[in-house]
Amino acid sequence: MSCQLADWVTPAALISGSITADDYPSRAVRDELEGTTRLRFTVSVEGRAEDVQVVASSGHAILDDASIKLVQGRFRYRPTLDEKGQPVNSQLHQTIRWAL
Repeated sequence: MSCQLADWVTPAALISGSITADDYPSRAVRDELEGTTRLRFTVSVEGRAEDVQVVASSGHAILDDASIKLVQGRFRYRPTLDEKGQPVNSQLHQTIRWAL
C-alpha cells in the first residue's frame, strides 16, 4: 500500500470561537453597513490565528477591522500536524458575512 505525504497530514480545525449578531459593530448597524470579508491567516503551532489579513474587503473598513479583531482574538484551532504528528504553522481562509 502506498501513501502520499498529504494522507498523513492532519489539517488545522476550529475548536472554539464564533461571531454572533452581538459582535456587529454598533456604528455599522447605525449606518446599515453590510458586506463579506474574506481573511487569510496563519494558524500557529499553538492554535492561534496570527498575521490576519484581509484578502477581499467587505467594502467597509469597520467590518473588515472587526473581522480581523474577532478572528485573531477569539478563534482557536487544533494546529495542523505533519507526517510525524508534530504541530506546524499553516494557512487558512475565513469568510465572514456581515448582514443585518
